[in-house]
Amino acid sequence: HERAREGMPAASAQNDALARPRFRIPEELELYSGDYAHQGRAIAAWIAAGYRGVLEMATGSGKTITALAGAFFLHQEVGRLLIVIAAPYLPLIAQWEKEAHDFNLSPILPGRLGERGEKLATVEAAVRRLALGVSDVECLVVTHNLLCDADFQALLSRPTHATLLIADEVHNLGRD
Repeated sequence: HERAREGMPAASAQNDALARPRFRIPEELELYSGDYAHQGRAIAAWIAAGYRGVLEMATGSGKTITALAGAFFLHQEVGRLLIVIAAPYLPLIAQWEKEAHDFNLSPILPGRLGERGEKLATVEAAVRRLALGVSDVECLVVTHNLLCDADFQALLSRPTHATLLIADEVHNLGRD
């Protein structure tokens, strides 16, 4: 009861956070040598540009892995991080979900839920976990349509954490 009065998360919430796997780069991933050294160079350039930029890489060259590894380095720099991955199609969302698991993330897919209100409530819960310090990283994988939703964007604008937007098929954004 003392913790609740002091504004600290309840012990069960802290235990849930401690039980979650830690965000990490897969051990087998070699970013700075071999056939995929271009991924490490892309991440270094992105970091040098202030963690901003667009990855322009050929199909099959590892954009997904490069983006998630970059997210890891940003997380190491800023601490609490909300990763928002937006993709236009369900097969791409499934690919991002699988790759996020490889980085020990537990991606949240609001699009798999029913009503819009339920989707937004799930997003709000992830943002709240970051704000309370229950979690230090949350990963949302959403459709471009949800990304463009005004209420969704309002939830993301809370200043308690850094937010990284990874937009797959970015040329599809900004359409009517």
